[in-house]
Amino acid sequence: LLSILGSVEVGMMLTDLDHHTLVTNERLGELFGFAHDEAVKNNPEAVRRWVADRIVDYPAWEKNLAEVY
Repeated sequence: LLSILGSVEVGMMLTDLDHHTLVTNERLGELFGFAHDEAVKNNPEAVRRWVADRIVDYPAWEKNLAEVY
């Protein structure tokens, strides 16, 4: 899994069903402006605050998350 995350050009985050981050790749941190390994150490609300200003339609993004989970 880690070699896949390290080889793709897109930002990726794997979470559990409670939205806690299990693993991310470096590209995600580059895109959203945080140290990717910090996402694993923080709660889902903190991670959402970090990315909120970089998501064009944040309410739609949150709605999509609710539907996916």
